[in-house]
This record gives sequence, structure tokens and C-alpha cells, in this order.
Amino acid sequence: MAANTDQAGTADTNDTIENGEVVIEGTVFTERQVKLLKYVVIGLGVLMVVGLAVIIGTVIYRASNMGSDKADGGQVISQTISGANANLSNIEIIKGSKVISTSLNGSRLAVTTENKGSYSILVIDARTGKLLSRTTLAPKP
Repeated sequence: MAANTDQAGTADTNDTIENGEVVIEGTVFTERQVKLLKYVVIGLGVLMVVGLAVIIGTVIYRASNMGSDKADGGQVISQTISGANANLSNIEIIKGSKVISTSLNGSRLAVTTENKGSYSILVIDARTGKLLSRTTLAPKP
């Protein structure tokens, strides 16, 4: 390793010159490479902080909108029914039946009913009110 002299003519024993660049003693890096590496580390740190902020913001946004009337990718599925535009329909169930549960998936409504140990699942088009299918589940005698 050769000693470097600065502009004042004093020897600097910590740095060596290699291919016109000053190499920091004890490393294989030049001052320019170390400076570039510092910028890269700072940039990646900022990117990590921004990414974490986006993740936290997304979690907060989704948690605060859990009770909204949106489903299936954010499409609004509820509609206001009023006056002449109302599409009302009656779906007949067996007398004495109780509605156990309902489930909405897109434009299809599934209604589960129970009557004397026998269950029925009715699938209804929520837009038109038409009964699409009825499946009865009866216990084996």
C-alpha cells in the first residue's frame, strides 16, 4: 500500500489510490462506492417505511368498512325500492316452517328453512325475486 499525499503535501496513511480512486483502508470500497451505498441504504429504508404505512393504512381502511353494504369486490348490492319501481315477490314455504338462515352471494339469495326435522334450501335471484331452485333435505326413516 502506498501512502497518499493530500494537496497540502502531508501523507494520509488511511487511504490508498487504486485506478485513480481513493480506497478506504481496511476495505475494498472506494469513497464513491461507500457514498453510493449510503444513498441506497437510505432509499431502501424510506421505501420500507412507506410500504409499512401503506399496509397499515389498508388494514385500517378495510377494518373501518367491514359493516358496509358492499360485497364481491366492492360492488353495491343494495338498492332502494320505492313506489312503482318496486319488484316485490312472494316465495311460498311450507306452512309451519321456520327460516333458519339466509345468505347472499352476489345476486343469489339462499334461504334455509326447517319444518319438523326436514330442511329446505331455497335459492332466489335477488334482483328478480324468482325462485331458482328448492332442495329438500329429509332425514332417512
